[in-house]
Amino acid sequence: MAKIQRPLDKDAVAAADEQIYAAHENDPRPNPLFDAQGNHLKLSSTDPKQADLREEWCDLYQAALDEKNADTSSDDDDSDDDSPPESDDDDDDDAAQPPSGNDPVGSTVVPCTTPQWIRIRLVRLPDAQARPKWWKPDGKGDPYPSEACTIELTNGTETGALDGDGSSEHANIPAGVCAIHFTRFYKVIEKNLGPADTWPAVAPRTAAAAGSVVAPSQDKIRLAEVAEVVAASDGSDNNESVATRKQYINVPAGKGHPEFGRSIRLRARVEWASGASNSLSGQNIYWYFTPDAGNRSGLPTSLQAGFNTAGKAQLPSTTGADGWTSIVQFIPSQYGGDNFKVFATDDAGYKGGLAAGEYTVWRRVSYELDCMKRPDAGTYSDRADIAGMTDKLNAAFVDAVATGSDNEPGHVRMLGENDVEAWATKIRNGSGAPRYYHLVLIDTIAWDPAPLTQTFSCGNGNDTISLSAATYLLQASAWFGSATYQQGTQNGSIPAANLTLTETGDPSSGNDAFAIAVSWAGLPVDSTKAIQVKLTFTNWTEGSGLQVRTGPATIIGIRWRERTHRASPDMIQKSTLNTMLHEPGHAMGLAPATLPDGTANANQYNKAGSHCSALSNHCIMYEANSGAVDFCPDCADGLRGRNLQSLPISGNAGY
Repeated sequence: MAKIQRPLDKDAVAAADEQIYAAHENDPRPNPLFDAQGNHLKLSSTDPKQADLREEWCDLYQAALDEKNADTSSDDDDSDDDSPPESDDDDDDDAAQPPSGNDPVGSTVVPCTTPQWIRIRLVRLPDAQARPKWWKPDGKGDPYPSEACTIELTNGTETGALDGDGSSEHANIPAGVCAIHFTRFYKVIEKNLGPADTWPAVAPRTAAAAGSVVAPSQDKIRLAEVAEVVAASDGSDNNESVATRKQYINVPAGKGHPEFGRSIRLRARVEWASGASNSLSGQNIYWYFTPDAGNRSGLPTSLQAGFNTAGKAQLPSTTGADGWTSIVQFIPSQYGGDNFKVFATDDAGYKGGLAAGEYTVWRRVSYELDCMKRPDAGTYSDRADIAGMTDKLNAAFVDAVATGSDNEPGHVRMLGENDVEAWATKIRNGSGAPRYYHLVLIDTIAWDPAPLTQTFSCGNGNDTISLSAATYLLQASAWFGSATYQQGTQNGSIPAANLTLTETGDPSSGNDAFAIAVSWAGLPVDSTKAIQVKLTFTNWTEGSGLQVRTGPATIIGIRWRERTHRASPDMIQKSTLNTMLHEPGHAMGLAPATLPDGTANANQYNKAGSHCSALSNHCIMYEANSGAVDFCPDCADGLRGRNLQSLPISGNAGY
C-alpha cells in the first residue's frame, strides 16, 4: 500500500488541494468537494463513498511532495563545493557544542516511545437472515483475500488490499483511533441498493460479533437527519425529506399524500461522529415546535397542536440500534391558518436542532357546479362567480376544489323546494363527499304555494289577464284553481280549457309577466261589453336560494336577480355570490353559536337556520339576500375552527 508519512508537508497539501478541486470543478453539484453554490468542501476521512477521492488526493500529494524533494535535491547538486568546511580544531569545536534535543538534564538513558500495532482480518460470519438474490454466498468461514480497502491509521492513510489471508497488519504507529473501509464491497451494495441514505433499516444483531468495531470512548453522537415517514402506494413506509406545506387536516390520510390528515409522521436519526458502526440504541432526541405569533390563542386542548396527542408541546424520544427514533406524530391545531415550525434536537432543553418541517393548517372541500340552460340560449354559468367564492373561502384557509362537470340541465321554469332535492340528485356527480357541496344555478326556486283569489275586469275587447312576474309566480302545470264570470244577470263558471297561460316580456327589462288568455266560446256573454272574472290560482313565493341536505346542495334562482337588480349588473353578481357563500356556509357550521375558544357568539340567532346580525346585518350569514360578500370576524373565526371532515355541520354544533 502507498503510505503517506506524517507530519504532512504544507506545500504539497496545498498543491494537492488545488489540483483535486480543479480536476472536479465541472462535476455535478453538490458533491463531496463542492456544495450547491460552488464552495469548497473538505473530504471526509471516514466516509467509504469518498475512498476513491481520498486515494486520488493521496496520489496528488505524493506527486507534489516528490516534485518538491526533486527540486531541493537539484539545488544541492548545483552548489560549487560539496565538501564540508575545514576546521582548525574539530575536537575543540565538538566539545563546545551543547547536546541536541530535549533530553532531561543529567539523564544518560532516554526511554523509547512504546510503538503500537494493529492487525485486521476480514472473515465471514453466519448469515443473520436470508440474503437478497443479488448477494450470493461464496464461502462459509474462509477469509476474504485481496479485498480492496482504505485504512485510516494514526500516522496516515493507506489504500490497497488485504493479503491472501484476508489480513492487514501495521506496526510502529502512534496510539489513537484507526478505521478500515472496504471500498469494493460498499460499491457492490450501492449498485444494488442505491445510495446509502435510501437503504432500508437493518435489525441489529442481539450480541456484538467477534471482531466488531467498538466506538472509542471519546466518540460523540450527532443528530444527522430528520425525515418524514410517508406511506407509499404499496403500503410500505418511506423516509422522505421534510417539507414546508399546507396541511389539509380534514382529509383522511392517504398513501402517497402526506399533506392529508391531522397527523404528520416524523423520525430522526443520529450517528457516531467518527462514523463508527456500533449500536446507537437508547440515544435521546427531543421534539418541539414553535407557533407563529398570529396563531389562535385560547383553543381548548382538543384543538391545540401537539406530539402524539393534541396539547402536548414537547416530546422526548429514543433511538433504536440503527440510530433512528420511533415514529413521532406531530398533530397540528384544528384552526385554519395556524402555522408551526417543528424541530428535533439532542438538547434536553428543547433548543436548536434540525428543522422537521413547517406546516400551515388548511381544510379542503370539493364543490360541483351545474348551471341550468336558459329558456332561449346559453346557460346561467355567466352568473357563477367561482373566483370570488374561492377567494373568500381561502381567506378562512378553506381550499375549494372543483369536482365533476357542468351537466347543463335542461330549462325548467320553476322548481319547488319539495321537488328540487330529487331533481338536483339526478344531475349530481358527488365525488369528494362527504367534504362536498353542490352549487346549482336555476331559473327560479320557490316555496309556500297557496291559493289566491282575485277579480279582474275583462271584455270590451280585453280578453287577457296580466300578472306581473315581480309579484306573482305561477307553475304552468298546476296553476288553475277555478274561474267564474259575471255580466249583468249572467254568471257562471269558466272551464279551465277556456284559459291559456303564457309568459311575456323579459326579466332583464322588468316587464316579464304571466298572461292568461280567456276564451268566451260557449259562454252566454257579450265580449264587447264589460265582464268581471273572478280567478282562483296557486301563487308561489319566489326565493333567492336555499339549501337542501342531500348533497348538500345550494339552489340559486337567477331570474329573480336579473329582474330585481337589472339596473345594477354588479349587484346581480354580488347577490349570486352572497348565496354561493351563505348556503354552503350553513353546511360548514355557520353562523356558529359558540366560537372556537368556547365563548358565546353574541351576533348569532336562530331563524329558519343559524344566522348572524354582525356588521349591521351585512355579514354573509344574515338571513336576507344582499350584496354582502364578507364574513364577519365571528363567522370567519368559526369557519377557521371547523374541522370540515363531513358536511353539513350545524351552526349549533361544537368543534
